[in-house]
Amino acid sequence: MEQPIFIGRKNELKQINRLMQRRRNIIIWGSKGVGKTTIIRKLLTDREGASIPYASDSHTLKAALGGLLQRDVQLHNMLTLRKQFYKFLQGKFPYIVFDHVGSVGPRYFSFFEYLLTQDVPFIVLSRGATREDLHPLGFLPLYANLVEVSNFKKCDSDCLVSYYVRMLKLTVKKMKEFTDEVFRLSLGNPEIIQRLCYLSKDVKYFQNGGLNLGLADLDRRIEEVIAK
Repeated sequence: MEQPIFIGRKNELKQINRLMQRRRNIIIWGSKGVGKTTIIRKLLTDREGASIPYASDSHTLKAALGGLLQRDVQLHNMLTLRKQFYKFLQGKFPYIVFDHVGSVGPRYFSFFEYLLTQDVPFIVLSRGATREDLHPLGFLPLYANLVEVSNFKKCDSDCLVSYYVRMLKLTVKKMKEFTDEVFRLSLGNPEIIQRLCYLSKDVKYFQNGGLNLGLADLDRRIEEVIAK
């Protein structure tokens, strides 16, 4: 479910914009659901005329090439995709963005090395709660500036909750208690905040005249386990 609004992240945007002005390679990292993709989409929207290729799924090199070239990877082999990409690069793009990058093995890393030789800066989005979680990226962090995206602070969490209360027309009798409980359960994670607010629409979580967010959060956690 895509987050419909953009809240906070002024420091992250400023840091990334500054790095992009200097044409630096960038790795945007953080835990699942903190809003890395939301940030990069905001940046791309602000640069709508800049023609920046974006691969939404880059968990493998083949998936990344298919996304950048808008090709069905089931119908093309790696050699064909590589040849098409080399021709594609002649467009002289200011940046190339790779979202949801997983493990960067030797072949994937050699691809990024090629971008370095062509002076094409890249932005990589990767999941990780700590810097140690970036180990699957191999040597790539040595060639890029790291930008960490963390969970929301309480003020931004409250703004997002308030937005969903209005948008979903939730019946909340004690707003402060509601926002406090959402922040406690979500730890300020935007994706979890959104899910808790959507679950709050379900009447089954209203017990004894109040909303049982703890039960909603339990169901959310069960959903996550099943989805894995």
